[in-house]
Amino acid sequence: GAMLQAALVKQLQDQRGMPYYAALATPDSFRLGKQVGFQPVTPKEDRMGGLFKLPDTLPTLRSSATSRDVVVKTVETPGEFSHVFALRAATFVAEQNCPINEEFDGNDFSAQHIIAYLDGMPAAAIRIRYFATFVKWERLCVLARFRKTTVSDDLLRFAMEIVQQKGFARIYFQAEAALQHFWEKRGY
Repeated sequence: GAMLQAALVKQLQDQRGMPYYAALATPDSFRLGKQVGFQPVTPKEDRMGGLFKLPDTLPTLRSSATSRDVVVKTVETPGEFSHVFALRAATFVAEQNCPINEEFDGNDFSAQHIIAYLDGMPAAAIRIRYFATFVKWERLCVLARFRKTTVSDDLLRFAMEIVQQKGFARIYFQAEAALQHFWEKRGY
């Protein structure tokens, strides 16, 4: 799951500059490989057992939209994973009184997580789950003190780039009725 994904990404980053190829031959390796960013060498290789290559650089987004330093990235380490959990606990459990067992539903270890840091502080996160023909964005959270910044837009832009790089054209998500204007303003 996510811990294996984080370990794989760390290992790959420790040896930057080396090309990485893999035949993603099992359902788990196919899913995990795509989650960490492996891309098919040719379009016809985009299948279980096909040949995939890891891009030379793994994506990281730096925003120039504000004078503050925004870094948006895929979660790669146990520390970043704990930041995501802390953001969600603060936003959903503490602020919105969501039951903790509902918030942490067991899907976290089979999902991809994106985190945004603002001036080095964990500020926002989103969980992405991949299905055969669509992805589902879940658990978008932004700490209250960062809601008047561009961090949510930076996070969503990065999540969209990840989804598009993986070849998905359909995204589903659920939102509270009170957030309808937020999503409509962004074209959803």
